[in-house]
Amino acid sequence: MKYIRAELHNHTTHSDGQLRVEQLLAYAAENKFETLALTDHNTVSAYRPAFDFAQKEYPQLSLVPGVEITTFYGHILALGLHRMVDLTRLDPAAPGPFLQTLHDAGAVAVGLAHPFCLGHPISEGCRMNLQEYNWELINYIEVANTSGPDAVLGNAQALALWESLVLQGYRLAAVSGKDLHQLPTPQNVFLTYCISPEGAEGTQAERVLQAILTQQTIVTKGPLFCTQAEDGSITVTFAPAALPLPKTTFLLVIQQSDGESITYETDLCTPLKHTLAAGVTSAVIKVYQNSCTYENLLAVGAPLYCEKGEAQR
Repeated sequence: MKYIRAELHNHTTHSDGQLRVEQLLAYAAENKFETLALTDHNTVSAYRPAFDFAQKEYPQLSLVPGVEITTFYGHILALGLHRMVDLTRLDPAAPGPFLQTLHDAGAVAVGLAHPFCLGHPISEGCRMNLQEYNWELINYIEVANTSGPDAVLGNAQALALWESLVLQGYRLAAVSGKDLHQLPTPQNVFLTYCISPEGAEGTQAERVLQAILTQQTIVTKGPLFCTQAEDGSITVTFAPAALPLPKTTFLLVIQQSDGESITYETDLCTPLKHTLAAGVTSAVIKVYQNSCTYENLLAVGAPLYCEKGEAQR
């Protein structure tokens, strides 16, 4: 498997960001991001100059066009979108037609940005405030926004929402987002990696979008792993660690749709096999350090879905 390091939520001076296109791309290249999404507020104007500049200066960096649809009822990320849509058509009591409009306009993956963030200093519009949700038209949830303390306060709620929906059977990917408006201070925050088979067809940007659509993403502060399913059991395989692992306790938790939670101690190296209980339709896999609290969460893996008694990746 190939783990593609992707940053899927960014802003430039084309909206309210302080970074010029050239500065954002330089930051992404210097920090070894392989795929970068352009998601300015209510405009796609940054993509063409960014694409041209990347082709010239950073050909190894793959770009995804997009926009952060910014409304009084919350922010919706539309990846793959090349043109802005009429955001006044969003009806918070019935958002389905608007979400469908995004897909019809070319959005490949539609997601909810920081759904529980109040914004800075306090802006209710940052928090999702729809009266109903059409989860079949939403492809992912930003479960970890790392732009600042106002967003971080809502991350645990966003993760809990995503996990609840997955365990109900909804097919939703989890991602993180730096939500860059300026250069961040160095810190150990969640990053998104998209899992793609070695030798898969398509550009890297296309492979990232496909990973989101097939829920093959991992939100992590370090550990990378994938899950293979066979004969009612799953095997979790870890990628080699980039740095030596600290001498501490790592816990892998499998939360099943039947309500059962199973915890294994792991060294983040040895493959781990787990037999699914009968009737399980989906599962969430997380890795913690020392204890199973949100503060000690290290990684949220790709969700597992089961159909007709067979586990599906």
